[in-house]
Amino acid sequence: MTGWLGAFSGGAYATNLKGEQGGNLTLMYSGDVLLPDNWKKPYELESHYATETQNVAILRPTEVKWEGNPWLNGQPGGWNVTGLRDPVLAPNAKLGAILGHADPKLHLAWAVEFVTLGPGSHYSPQMVMI
Repeated sequence: MTGWLGAFSGGAYATNLKGEQGGNLTLMYSGDVLLPDNWKKPYELESHYATETQNVAILRPTEVKWEGNPWLNGQPGGWNVTGLRDPVLAPNAKLGAILGHADPKLHLAWAVEFVTLGPGSHYSPQMVMI
């Protein structure tokens, strides 16, 4: 079964995607577009839509915009995962300092469950910062 099936939780931040204030509210969320979606079924990457997509909506005082979605269709960088969802956009000064950013930056964190292949395979939830 394919098509738009719903949205997982995500996060919202009271700026635009550049971190500028001005009455904007930026929402990031995971969309579920392929069933069944569970840890026993590998992610679908070859179809028009992957199992889950990452999406953004921007609310401004005069409009709601969600063009260009999904901004991430499937797994980034060839990761082998069974779940990629719940994105949260927020500033993180400590992470910015580690990455060498002089000015505050917005960073994206989401919940990821990686799969280790081979004997003794296991599932390990981890938080990833980009």
